[in-house]
Amino acid sequence: PWESAGAIVLPGGMPGATNLMASERLKEELRKADEEGKVVAAICAAPIALHAAGVTRGRRVAGYPGCESLCEKPGLQFNGKMSERDGNLVTAKGPGAAFLFGFEVARAVGVDESVLQSVQNAMFVKPE
Repeated sequence: PWESAGAIVLPGGMPGATNLMASERLKEELRKADEEGKVVAAICAAPIALHAAGVTRGRRVAGYPGCESLCEKPGLQFNGKMSERDGNLVTAKGPGAAFLFGFEVARAVGVDESVLQSVQNAMFVKPE
């Protein structure tokens, strides 16, 4: 069960993101994880599922441009950044942001910064 996990991470892509958005069980689990302060993350189109669960309200969110229009509830606005962290919420723009997203999720679950720096350097990934 996710309760023992450090994060719930949603993959992007279509129609997967709209399927995630439509899942009442997932929305309930996302709300519960967010309320408990667990890391909740989504990349590409998947932040629409976070919005459907109500966990994006008043928070900075990155995501694939144009997917906001797929939301049943108005109000989701992507900030244009490649990757964004707002508290326990981690989001990213799309496939090109996968490394930045992964590092931000790792940072959010408590991976030591020196470890992240070492891996970033070895992979030639520069943070935003």
